[in-house]
Amino acid sequence: YLFNRKAAIYFEYGDIEKAKDNARKAISIEREIESSEYISNSVNILGACFRSKGLLDSANFYINEAYQMALKDSSQIDNLIVNGFNKANYLNIVKQRDSAIFYAKHMVKLCKRHNQSTQLFHLYDLISNIYEDNQDYKSALKYQKIKSAIRTKRVNEQSKRNFDRLVQ
Repeated sequence: YLFNRKAAIYFEYGDIEKAKDNARKAISIEREIESSEYISNSVNILGACFRSKGLLDSANFYINEAYQMALKDSSQIDNLIVNGFNKANYLNIVKQRDSAIFYAKHMVKLCKRHNQSTQLFHLYDLISNIYEDNQDYKSALKYQKIKSAIRTKRVNEQSKRNFDRLVQ
């Protein structure tokens, strides 16, 4: 788990080589202990690393492998959503935008069905960007408004929690 999280953090900070090293270590350990809890996520991080380096064939391999792993395990809905987001992002990069929209919208449905609101913000942002790339500005604006409403709701909830703490 720790190597998986380190891989994700290094990826977010742009240290792709350390992200790949930690993801590979996480995969190795999980295979060694015969665990599958985080393996699809680690494989997904590898795919994202290759995507960010422009190595799209390798990215496609790992992204699809991660998605299939998460799809087979119904307990990994969080990983499936993250992997689906990455798959949609990859498809957008290779200009398969109809497929990218399909996966992103499918992940939105999964988020809503399973009360997984964490990824909705990023999914709506991706959908909006895809529509913008397609020069469908009306749809892009629609999804930006949804994303903005999510952000406003989060800020209001955080403000309320902060105010409640102050009152206490």
